[in-house]
Amino acid sequence: MNKIKAPKLIFIVFLLAVIYVIIYEFNLINPYPYNSIHFIISRIFSLIAYSIISATLFYYISIYLPFYIPEKKKTIKILLVINENIEIINTIIYNLQFKLKVQNENYFVGCDVALENINPDDIIDPFLNWFKYLEHTRIRLLEIINSIKLHHNYLSDDFLIEIYLIEHNLIKTNVFYGTKTLSNNQFDEGKIIFQEILIHNSILQNIKDKEFKNYKKEFDNIKLEYRKKYYGSTI
Repeated sequence: MNKIKAPKLIFIVFLLAVIYVIIYEFNLINPYPYNSIHFIISRIFSLIAYSIISATLFYYISIYLPFYIPEKKKTIKILLVINENIEIINTIIYNLQFKLKVQNENYFVGCDVALENINPDDIIDPFLNWFKYLEHTRIRLLEIINSIKLHHNYLSDDFLIEIYLIEHNLIKTNVFYGTKTLSNNQFDEGKIIFQEILIHNSILQNIKDKEFKNYKKEFDNIKLEYRKKYYGSTI
């Protein structure tokens, strides 16, 4: 996750410069320089300290306040949308896992057993058959993934890799075509594909929880303010 750490570093340097200036101006170290070299060095450091203080004040007034704070608010809102979309992805894939009757973290054995007991022509409510259901699942997931990729600059490499791996598994096979093909083993290909999707979604959710945990308070505040504004309630 991209984070701007410069303001914190600048503040630390600014604080050190202020402390030095206070010590220098009030002669807390040595009120009377004992030689010219000591005086010159002290004077040089004081000028540097004053320059740091003035540059820092200029930075906060001209850059930090008008640009960094609005950008941070924008980032939090974008990450909130991404967080909600990732949860929707998890819901869709969990629904697939539920319909396949695959137990949590038992993907390899579970997918093999599940597909052996499934007739792809059977009705899977509310769809006519498994092909239509899988096509609908693919379309929904790809739409959400494409919307997330628009904000790739706000995401870590690991986050994007898992997103791309899920997307790749959705489009590289004819399992999600929505209809039968001439291939005799069309549905059998789903054994590996479903395993990959379930595994990568599990990893993606862990990455999301880890990287977004520092924003949970901001996310909750945004939702709370929205409920207060439009519903007059905090529930």
